[in-house]
Amino acid sequence: MPVRYEGRFRLVLSGPARLERGGQAVRVRRKALALLYYLALEGPARRALLADLLWGHGAALQNLRVELHHLNEVLGGAFFRGQDPLSLPPVVELAEGTGEVPLEGLEGLSPEWDGWLQGLRARLGSRPQLQPLPERLRGVGPPHLLLLISPLGSDPEGVARALARHLGLPFRMGLGRGRGVFYLSEPFPPAERAAQMAENREGVYVLARSALGEDPPFFLAARVQYPPARTRVVTLEPLSWLEARRGPLKGMPFEEAARYYLHSGGWPLFLAELLAVGNPEALPQRVRAAVMLEASRLTPEERLALERLSVHPGPLEEGLVEALGASEVLERLEALHWLSYREGGWVFADEVVRRVFCSALEPGVKRRLHRLAAEWLEAKGRLWAAFYHRMQLGEGPQDPPPLPPFLEPLFFPEGRLVLDSWPQEGVGRGRRLHPELLPQGPVVLEGEEAAWTQRDGVPSALSWSLEAPALLELEARVFLASPLRVGLSGAGWPLVLQHPLGAVYFLPYGQAGRRGNQGVLPLEGGPFRLFLPPGFYQLQSHAERALVELRLRFYEAQPGEEAAFSLEALSPSPGLGPVGAGQGRGRGQEEEL
Repeated sequence: MPVRYEGRFRLVLSGPARLERGGQAVRVRRKALALLYYLALEGPARRALLADLLWGHGAALQNLRVELHHLNEVLGGAFFRGQDPLSLPPVVELAEGTGEVPLEGLEGLSPEWDGWLQGLRARLGSRPQLQPLPERLRGVGPPHLLLLISPLGSDPEGVARALARHLGLPFRMGLGRGRGVFYLSEPFPPAERAAQMAENREGVYVLARSALGEDPPFFLAARVQYPPARTRVVTLEPLSWLEARRGPLKGMPFEEAARYYLHSGGWPLFLAELLAVGNPEALPQRVRAAVMLEASRLTPEERLALERLSVHPGPLEEGLVEALGASEVLERLEALHWLSYREGGWVFADEVVRRVFCSALEPGVKRRLHRLAAEWLEAKGRLWAAFYHRMQLGEGPQDPPPLPPFLEPLFFPEGRLVLDSWPQEGVGRGRRLHPELLPQGPVVLEGEEAAWTQRDGVPSALSWSLEAPALLELEARVFLASPLRVGLSGAGWPLVLQHPLGAVYFLPYGQAGRRGNQGVLPLEGGPFRLFLPPGFYQLQSHAERALVELRLRFYEAQPGEEAAFSLEALSPSPGLGPVGAGQGRGRGQEEEL
């Protein structure tokens, strides 16, 4: 709970706009109240800007002086005398409030003010329902300097607000003094003003800069001025799938929620925009604007290179980069973090960013680039990847090109997959086991549940080891965002259980011969229940872009259960690889693929 100070004034953010002291409303004129809100939310502002915002006529500055005199009387001090720019008095703090509409009742002060108020409400209303405080920030407290590296679509202001709630401190915008969590974002003040932060022993300063580009001077100066023991640098990460399911995606069907999550990349502000327009595959104007605002810092050559590379949704090999005419600025784009290198080539910082650049291409230019990519890939024998670009040109054949033998079972299943059913009688269930689960890649674990997002073929896996036989009860749902891209990286199977006898492959179809599957991995009849002999296990994800949601329960095996459950009971389709020599023991049933 925030600490109450009888001598302090509180501006209530949501609900009826009001100034409080000691829990009681304070009488203050509407435009004077609006001035306090603006300074609290936007930070220090010049007198001329505030005069135009609230009056916009020749006598505006005189009217402003009258309102400032009124505020000094209300607050009991000469807080604004000689100030320009004006800043929020240290005796005033911003409180969250419990209403639904921010600054309710302050409409109609002027057309310019109403425009700002509408933008503020849209900005605050786009905040996701859940903005958890990262675990790495739970030890932060006054005095402290927190430097946030903020990728596009992240919500650094929401993180700062969550920190203020956690500490029970007022949230304040700008370079203020006294108690509070002070939030600053670009454009920052002049670098020489960074020294005053280290003098405040009661505040936490949160500086948020874009993950793209270079450190601004104020950002660097703050690191020099503040003691290293009281400085923390954190790169913000997207919401995990489990966090999103508890928050903005709560109550949605799995497939619909997965579409929103994957198309937003899990970034809170992008996710909020997609939910607002009601279309997971849209590119809302605010998302486009956010990307293009960052791109305005690039040189024309750098921006042109990103547009050219955006036509290819997979990793960009060096030869393909050269074919698309973007090799000269490749190193610079990597240094500015627009591209990153992974095994197989360069990829965009985020899929949303790639889509925005691709959407900005003129139709004729886009066709030429797709043709260049298709021709280069065909020359390298990458027929499946070239097929994607031919389809974009409207030149693709009705059927995909031939796949390598190891990928054929993914699209042309033959034979049957035999799964042992759970025995209905005669076999008891043992006591619960809790083996240590070891995540690899972006895997989130919470009790029996695990989830991860597969992007650009980066490996993700969940491992465990067993010293004695055990029963595994596995429930899984997998959403494939773009099955057509499977061939781009050569990684096909969305879920593989590696075990001492070989591997079990869970394939993305519900019936034989079906192609182009986009949706939930149909594990009908689940959960799967398998007997696990002692050894090391790894549940891997191999899709290009997918979302995996799992629930695992382990049981101590009882006598007789080894005969009823066995990994050897899983007979693979041809070409899937070794799963053991057995042909199925105990009670089993066949399921058509």
